[in-house]
Amino acid sequence: LLEYYKEHAAQARQHENQRERMTVIILTIAGVLIALITKGGMVESKLLAPTTLILIGAFGFVFSIKHYERSKLHHKIMGGIRKEIDSSNDSSVTLGEIRSKAEREHIRTFKWRKTIRTKEEYEKSKSIIAKQRLHVFWELIHIIVSLIGLILTIIAL
Repeated sequence: LLEYYKEHAAQARQHENQRERMTVIILTIAGVLIALITKGGMVESKLLAPTTLILIGAFGFVFSIKHYERSKLHHKIMGGIRKEIDSSNDSSVTLGEIRSKAEREHIRTFKWRKTIRTKEEYEKSKSIIAKQRLHVFWELIHIIVSLIGLILTIIAL
């Protein structure tokens, strides 16, 4: 079970790495296209580069969501493996309980900015950043690329 768990953890990590690599490639291409547009180097067609930005942004968005979906599949399988380990374990505490407790504590105590001055403020605090889903930020990068392309297309027209 542990080896099976490790394999799915590695697969989930691989999907995150592939998402990061594709985002870097898309941002590099977008940067080159924006540089060409702003330097006036796209004389053949005013719409080619901005339209390409829209398309690669859309592709990156879908690509990012697909890798998130595959990563979540591996995490779901890992959760099943943890439950199986728990059912064969004599411990009174399950791996799921350990994880849930750690997640609750993390969200309650993670501080993005050190603005808490009293113990009461500390006890009541909840982190907005800790609650945000990371995949949304990855997807926003690609939406921004498409929006830049859309804006440049409107300007070109």
